[in-house]
Amino acid sequence: MAQAIVCYNHEGLVLATDSLEWCEWEGGRVEKLTERRLFALGTSAAILTAGAPVGIQLCQELSDWLQARRLSDLDDVLAVSRDFLSEGYARYLRAVHAEGEGAPLAPRQLCFVIGGYSGRSEAPCVAVLLRSQAGELPLEQMRLGRVFTLPRRLALEARMRRQIAEGAHLSGLVESCRSGLAALAERNPECVGGSFLVATVSPAGVEILEETPAGQHAS
Repeated sequence: MAQAIVCYNHEGLVLATDSLEWCEWEGGRVEKLTERRLFALGTSAAILTAGAPVGIQLCQELSDWLQARRLSDLDDVLAVSRDFLSEGYARYLRAVHAEGEGAPLAPRQLCFVIGGYSGRSEAPCVAVLLRSQAGELPLEQMRLGRVFTLPRRLALEARMRRQIAEGAHLSGLVESCRSGLAALAERNPECVGGSFLVATVSPAGVEILEETPAGQHAS
């Protein structure tokens, strides 16, 4: 599964992930891929995915759909996204079942993390987890706190919470996400790797940054 990080402070929100992907096929064949799995959702939110590779396609389709309709209100984006992704995953599961032998195996878990900036004084930033553990639909939704990692990295979460409490700027959180991903990739390159993607969501909109760690080549 991809490594995902989401955190936010008074200035905005950061989403970060690596790009290493493993795809398991019928017959036991496993393919190592590098995939982009972080996308903008209009000007007020961004999304990343982990788990089933189909999540990447669903994120891209959702991003395109929202862009075409110029939907930017965060509440609207969150409301639409759960239904759109649930319906897309249901179509995929039906297609895999119909194709049978030779199709990619449907992983037990599919996750999406959506983070956005509304600017409201009571809750300027919002982060939610959408998850299907074993093909259950619709996607389960859970509101996230100021720092969340998937898979959970409790030491990294604690360090970033201290950073936020000490008044770190958004740029500092971006660097912490990058350094956290780099450390995880160094310790376990079979689970975390490829380029690192980081999105900031703030009053200035959505900005997505890509960084290829030293010793690797961008795909």
